[in-house]
Amino acid sequence: MKTTGDRMAEKRRSIKFKADLQGALERRVVLNAAQPVAQIAELAAGATMRRVSIVPQGTPAQTEAVAQQPTEDGEGVPMVAFRGRVPGPANGVVTLTFRVYDRSRTNLLFEETQTVTVSRRTFSVALGAATPGGVPADLLAGGQASFVTYGRPGADRPVGVGPIAPGAAINTNIPGPRGPVGPQGPVGPQGPVGPRGPVGPRGEAGMRGPVGPRGPEGPQGPVGPRGEPGMRGPAGPQGEHGATGAAGEPGATGAAGEPGATGAQGEPGATGATGATGATGVQGEPGITGPTGPQGEPGATGATGPQGEPGATGATGAAGIGAIKDIAFASGGISSVAVSPMGTILSPTVGALESLTTTSTSDRIVVRADIHFSAAPPAGMSVKVLLVVNGGAVVETSLGFTTTVDDRMISINGVLEGFAPADIAVRLGLTDASGIAELTGFYITSFVVDGQDGP
Repeated sequence: MKTTGDRMAEKRRSIKFKADLQGALERRVVLNAAQPVAQIAELAAGATMRRVSIVPQGTPAQTEAVAQQPTEDGEGVPMVAFRGRVPGPANGVVTLTFRVYDRSRTNLLFEETQTVTVSRRTFSVALGAATPGGVPADLLAGGQASFVTYGRPGADRPVGVGPIAPGAAINTNIPGPRGPVGPQGPVGPQGPVGPRGPVGPRGEAGMRGPVGPRGPEGPQGPVGPRGEPGMRGPAGPQGEHGATGAAGEPGATGAAGEPGATGAQGEPGATGATGATGATGVQGEPGITGPTGPQGEPGATGATGPQGEPGATGATGAAGIGAIKDIAFASGGISSVAVSPMGTILSPTVGALESLTTTSTSDRIVVRADIHFSAAPPAGMSVKVLLVVNGGAVVETSLGFTTTVDDRMISINGVLEGFAPADIAVRLGLTDASGIAELTGFYITSFVVDGQDGP
């Protein structure tokens, strides 16, 4: 039967095993940073690891570093690991002033200002990273430090307070300058070809080539039989009568004869000459055209003339994209967004956890994004496409647009390439201005395509 001491010993061994396993899992190569403090060296083998964010004052928190527990010889810059929460935007960067007090919370032992990365309103920081020499050594050795308050620089009241956890003291060695990049290793064997994805949208059609010369005209076919004439339209109004011609000259009077018996009626005299024709009257309006008669039977088709020479081939259209390997959607609704020159990342309400996976350096990311404003955006504000790599580092791309006060809808389309295999979330950022941007919504569609040209 196991005693209480045996169970406690087994529990300690289990805790030690978990700590060693966690340290092995969290060992990683440190990313380069703009300041030496953020360039933490690769951790010594076999040491227990703790991951903290190290951000010097005035530098955006874009580097995730790994700090080491104090070594036996005590080398390195003394710091205090601390984790806290802030109100406001769930993600982004924020500058905070940290103050370390003793147990009475009245004696200020240490103070510094850092810019930290906020993820889901939570941040981690190494106090002392922005101060030459780190925190005072006697502050850690004597166990005086007990509580930490943090708030906006210059504010009267802090936004948060928390205790210093046991074992929060850390020493971090700051490495020297980075050495030259070594030669690239040989390319590994190509993996098996995955299943073919759906065919991407067809590329734009190329320009139409010029029309070739016209061939000679063939002989005309025989004329078909004439159709029945249509109904005659109504007669137009009659024109005005012309003027009456002049009367002819009267004949001479004959001599009076003896009155004789009444003779037979003589022949009528000759008709006088016709007078001149009067001027033609004004032509009346034409009558309404009658309905068209039925069409006659078509004549036989004439022989086809010889075919002309073919025209020159038009230029080949641009190549389309390859097969789609992964796709992600993200969008947000009506919101008022505070814009600062340091940049604000728009947090989607739909698709916040969706990301793309690139598996080859030849993969391309196609981005189609729209953003709508209900009022004039802040003067000079830029909308940029950002990439969140592996849930940490934020990379600004070349895709972007500088707004004007008249803009209400902006579309950004483009293709990005040159990625190492990674998990990538496509986001929109507002920067280069100060003010409030009134949004009615934004929409992001992104997908990874095969690096080979499409058909």
